[in-house]
Amino acid sequence: MFPNEMVWENIETFGCEYLYISRTEHMIQVESTVISLETGFPVQIWYQMTLNNSWKATNVHIKDKNGPNLQLTSSGTGVWYDHHGVKLDYLNGAIDIDISVTPFSNSLPIKRHTWHPGQKREIDMVYISIPSLDVQKVKQTYTYIEHENEDRVFHFQHKHFASFISVDENGYVTEYPGLFTRRY
Repeated sequence: MFPNEMVWENIETFGCEYLYISRTEHMIQVESTVISLETGFPVQIWYQMTLNNSWKATNVHIKDKNGPNLQLTSSGTGVWYDHHGVKLDYLNGAIDIDISVTPFSNSLPIKRHTWHPGQKREIDMVYISIPSLDVQKVKQTYTYIEHENEDRVFHFQHKHFASFISVDENGYVTEYPGLFTRRY
């Protein structure tokens, strides 16, 4: 059984996230609210992700209470479309979504793959920056380091940023040092 609800504290800029996951026979639905300070200003973001049962994103919808909205859809094979159905060629090949204000995004590539200690994967991600909602394809690297107590530890790298990330037995982030801590 996996947790249906999670709460993370944003310890870098102040804030929190409440996330709810529901599952059906054919899909996984994620709905979340993030409240934080981004670039010194309060932000309230609501997002919803639809994933197939292989944890591949097929839809993401993001609403900024005081700003723009964004909706992207995918076949789950790395082909992405905007809310008008226009194909976004610059995102070709990216399977996973990384929303800048949530540690949940890091769970997607971890849950999608089987991992062995020392294994390293370079993954194309659809990166969505909050609050601007700028979208780009980026490469991120995950390396499974070890099993520590109840958690698995991964080394995460994106360009010049690197960190260790701890996930529980279900693959959900428990600790992202200096950025996020799961409280529930």
